[in-house]
Parts: sequence; C-alpha cells; structure tokens
Amino acid sequence: MQVGDRFVEVDGQPVAYQDEVIALVQSGPRDSISFSVVRAGQKLSFTESFKDERAIGFYPQGIDKDQLASINFGFVESIGLGTKEAFGVIFIQLKAFRKIFGGDISLRKSLSGPVGMAQAFGTDWDWERFWRMTGLLSMVLAFMNFYRFLLWMEAMSCFFFMKWSPEKNHPRNFLKPH
Repeated sequence: MQVGDRFVEVDGQPVAYQDEVIALVQSGPRDSISFSVVRAGQKLSFTESFKDERAIGFYPQGIDKDQLASINFGFVESIGLGTKEAFGVIFIQLKAFRKIFGGDISLRKSLSGPVGMAQAFGTDWDWERFWRMTGLLSMVLAFMNFYRFLLWMEAMSCFFFMKWSPEKNHPRNFLKPH
C-alpha cells in the first residue's frame, strides 16, 4: 500500500468506503485475499496470503481535513440543486410504483412497515445511505401532507360554493354519488 491508494474491490466485491473494506476483510477465515486499488489513476490488483490474519495491515489515523474536497453552493443555487435531487427521488419512486402496480414487482415484497424501513437503513452504518433514506422519507411525508392540503382545499371550495352560491335551491347532498 502507498499513500493515496484507494480500495475499489475486495475479493471481487466493489467497495467505496472503509467500513465496507473492513467488513469484507473480517468476514471469515481464508488462505488468501484479493483486492484492487486505484493508484495514480490506474487500477492495480493484488492477491496476498491471508492465513490466520484478520486485518490487511493498515489502520486509519483519522481524516486529514486538507485532503477533503468541498463544493460551495450559494443559497439560490442550493435550492435548485436540492429540488432537482428531491424530485429525482420522487420520479424513481413513481417508476417503482408503476412496476409494482403493473405486476412486474411483487407488492408483498416491495412494501413493508417500520421493521422493513429499519432494515432498509442496513446493519452497517453508512452516512450516505442514512441521509438518502432520511431524505426519501421526508419527501414521502411532504407529498402526503401536500396531498392532504389539496383535499382540504377542494372540500373548502365545495362548502364555500354551497354557502355563497346565489342559487339557494341546490341539493344538500351534492357531494354524494348519484
């Protein structure tokens, strides 16, 4: 290993984060381990002896804040990008619902309660998954509240129509199906 190497694969499994590397390395005893790293833009693959070992031989020392990259967005720019991301998630969910209701995906396997939502977060902590799931749940709740607001507005317009209509002989049960 050299400074700047980035793991991209362990035993044929793609990895992006250190917790994924550690989980695969510690997944069980083996005689050898194979892994790939990206070094100076090139992917290099290795197979090493790993009998009676539990770690690759490096341990993180913490995050060097000087090596972190950041992108700064202005207030208006962040609203536009956030809205684009949020509606992207909604469109993906709508496609999934179309597959569910079209019979391509089992409804029983696709929808679940609180236990299923907790399982969707996964057993290993992953910040990206956490924030994506939290954002998705927030968008679902926002959509449900907006839909409820639209129904309330529709009901209020019907009642105002009845109250202020110049024609007072309209039927009282006009909301019921005929």
